[in-house]
Amino acid sequence: MINNIIFCGKGGNGVLYASSIFCTTLFESTDYNIISSDIHGISRRGGSVISEVRYGTEAIYSPIIECADYIVDFDGNEYKHFDDRLNSSGKILAPFIDSANMSEEIIRIDLQSKVKKYNLPLKTSNMIIIGHLVKILGLSYLPWKNLITDKYNYLSFLLGVK
Repeated sequence: MINNIIFCGKGGNGVLYASSIFCTTLFESTDYNIISSDIHGISRRGGSVISEVRYGTEAIYSPIIECADYIVDFDGNEYKHFDDRLNSSGKILAPFIDSANMSEEIIRIDLQSKVKKYNLPLKTSNMIIIGHLVKILGLSYLPWKNLITDKYNYLSFLLGVK
């Protein structure tokens, strides 16, 4: 079994930070084989940023994902560049922007209301999405707090997991 996840967003969304926490926690806490590849678009804030993560019990020979199980979009519109790489049962996790482009494969997360309700900094909202992913993958038992050391990031992560 190999899981393929594409993390995507714009520079400033914390794409690399989130995928790093995900990979490092899996590496330190499981026996999974893990490989990732980061691709920076324009080297400035607002440029496209992608991190491809593959993990599982089988040997992994390439970091490149041809067919993703999940696309985790921190921007809300970046998934459109990769949805042709989503497998037939795959899911997209993205912030809720509006009711456009709603479909079964897109799990829209209302970050604005959660951030506002719990008085969290907006910059921690990507951790809510990571929490959702961790819950879906059944990995919430891992010691995420070891790497998510910022109080607000961890609270945001827990909102996604619950």
